[in-house]
Amino acid sequence: MTKGANKLGKYRFMKGSPQLAPHLPATRRLTKRNFNHFLARFGSVIVKPNGGSGGAGIIRVTAAGKARYVLHKENKRTTVRGKHTAYARVRKRIGLRRYIVQRRIQLATINKRPFDVRVIVQRRRNSHEWTVTGELAKVAGKGYIVTNNTRSKGRLLPIRTGIERSSLGNRSVETMVSDLHRVALAAAARLNQYYPRKRIFGLDMGLDRNGHVWIIEANKAPSMSHFIKMKNYETYHRIMSYKRG
Repeated sequence: MTKGANKLGKYRFMKGSPQLAPHLPATRRLTKRNFNHFLARFGSVIVKPNGGSGGAGIIRVTAAGKARYVLHKENKRTTVRGKHTAYARVRKRIGLRRYIVQRRIQLATINKRPFDVRVIVQRRRNSHEWTVTGELAKVAGKGYIVTNNTRSKGRLLPIRTGIERSSLGNRSVETMVSDLHRVALAAAARLNQYYPRKRIFGLDMGLDRNGHVWIIEANKAPSMSHFIKMKNYETYHRIMSYKRG
């Protein structure tokens, strides 16, 4: 698998930074041993493709007591008994594709639906200075675990509006936005060592229920469609300007 599509490779490289390590949810290659270990340790895990997927193929597995496990994919839930059965069910759904298992982060919510944040970070040609050029909040659709707007029919909101309307509304919005920027810029600087020629990264980031910042995923070819859907043309043109120069 190429560097670009390898989520586990990007995770491991970022994990090598002491500054980023506290913001990365534990992630490993999906094996039965890793699956069982993470479920026992965290109680809830996310299983997803190691390559880009746009939210497709993501499964959440959660311990529900009395050896029962709930598998949640798209907007459908299935309850099974025993870790062995849970893993077998996951494997049946994903086949031989390369997957990773990740600690599930309890994301903050808007109207009881999880949301995360897309942050675009760029640098000009022949410059080493990274800048946040775009950001927004993505809210999962009703009954979905993924925030991908197309897949879950969720909502897109300006980042400050999203935080203000969220379960974090009693916290400082500016402090949380500042924290997101700080971590996103550090991630871009680190990833630039992995991809020396790249000038843009899209960070999917989360705020947990305590307001702690998490890096869920890093994309080196992020889509701009979110900003067009929001009719945020000023941000879109700024991003395109950085892409050109």
